[in-house]
Amino acid sequence: MIAVAADWGALAAGLGFGLLSGALFFGGLRLGLTFALASARPAAWLLLSALFRFTLLLGALWLAATEGGWTLAGFVLGLLAARTGALFWARVDGRAG
Repeated sequence: MIAVAADWGALAAGLGFGLLSGALFFGGLRLGLTFALASARPAAWLLLSALFRFTLLLGALWLAATEGGWTLAGFVLGLLAARTGALFWARVDGRAG
């Protein structure tokens, strides 16, 4: 049996970085949709928003991957947690409006 020592510091750093990246990604999605719905050219807003958000997310993913596996695992967990939070807030906002 092989024992693997967990690097809790790297996991926590990745988790924080993933939460921040996810919050920026989903916040940008909301902002892009808001501008697109109010615009005469919604496709342009959606395209620019997607390109900007994907570029930033891929850059953040690359940075997390270069720090090691534990940081990358924390990043993915943080990103999933941010997604869960975004879905929760979208549903709460939908019920209020």
